[in-house]
Amino acid sequence: MRLSYQGPLPEMVGFLLLPQFSMMAFFAAVEPLRIANRIAHRPLFDWTLISADGGPVTASNGMTPDGRPSNGGGAPSALAGGVQRLLS
Repeated sequence: MRLSYQGPLPEMVGFLLLPQFSMMAFFAAVEPLRIANRIAHRPLFDWTLISADGGPVTASNGMTPDGRPSNGGGAPSALAGGVQRLLS
């Protein structure tokens, strides 16, 4: 973990959502970013939701947030997956 950050603010975090991802794990990853912004009284972090096809992705609890397509500018910062096996 770095103690100082010299890049542009807010620091962008991309979450790649996979079908049947755990919403609880996703919220556990996003909430510290949101709280850091609130404590700092300024945006330190921003995040975006990414999906393979740029469309909605259904979580294991049935919620379906919209994802955006990856812009090909690098790998997402985090992966939100699930425990259900993907069938082809």
